[in-house]
Parts: sequence; C-alpha cells; structure tokens
Amino acid sequence: MTGSMPPRLSDDFYAQIITVLKDRNARALLDADGEALKKGVQAGPYLMKPNIHEFGRLLESNLKEPEEVLEGAATYLDLVEFVVVSMGVRGAVGVSRTEKYFVSPPKVNVKSSIGAGDALMAGIAFGLSEGASFKDSLSLGVACGTASTLNAGQAVCTRDDVYAIMRQVSMKNA
Repeated sequence: MTGSMPPRLSDDFYAQIITVLKDRNARALLDADGEALKKGVQAGPYLMKPNIHEFGRLLESNLKEPEEVLEGAATYLDLVEFVVVSMGVRGAVGVSRTEKYFVSPPKVNVKSSIGAGDALMAGIAFGLSEGASFKDSLSLGVACGTASTLNAGQAVCTRDDVYAIMRQVSMKNA
C-alpha cells in the first residue's frame, strides 16, 4: 500500500487493510505519510517504507542523518518485520531485528525523481516475494528506485538499467 489517502477515506483505511491481510496470512507492505502511516504501522505491516521526511514526522523529529534513522527504526521492530527508510540520492536505511544496512546508490543523471520511492518499494517487494534475502531485496529496491530516475516520467525503468545499477549499489552493515 503506497501513496496518499483519498480525502473520502478514513486515516485508518490502510490499518484496516493490514489487519484483514494479516488475518489471511498475507504480508502487507506500507509506504504512507501522516496519520495513515501512524495508524497503519500500529496494525503491524510486514514492512514499512517511509521516506526520511515521512519517518521524521512519524517520530516527531527532524531527521537528517542515517544514524538517526537507524535509531528511530529500532523502536518499530516490535510491530514490523522490516523498516526501510528512503533518503533520496543518499540511498536507504534497512533494518530488521537481526540486520541493519546503509545502502547507497551510484551517482546517476537524474531526469525525474517522481515515483522513485514506489520503484524502490516494488523492487523490495519483488525480491522478497521471490525468496531473496532482505539484504538482496534491499539492494534490488535501491537499484529500481535509482533506475527509475534515469527517465522523465513516473517510475519508468528497464531491467537492463536495474541490473547495471545493482552492480554499483554500495551496502554496508550499520
């Protein structure tokens, strides 16, 4: 579940969906902002992926550094399996109960960042659904998000771009 809530839906709509999915043993991934994120996280999605600004609003803190994100992410690991916080050109922080990563994309010629967060989430979701590790799924997600910035428009990327970028993604344990 990603994106802004349409005005006619309640702020707990994503939380309701997450609850139904969990009752059916399905995994819910959440990328939202504001009350939708706050209430959605309380429902316990499998993964949450706000950007650094959305995550800062959730924590009621002005986050700037990956270490601050890492510290804040730890507070949600009783509710979610994975926390991924995207930080634009600086990459992402990925955290689980047993793994902590700082992931940096290569420098590219950005034509549009619209949809890059959605592409990052899609890459992670695809990796996890194919049985890849969290680490490999995170790397794929960052590559997808980065590849989506190479073209004007919304989250358009090619498989060749994704795999070329994936070889250049830098990942280190936090």
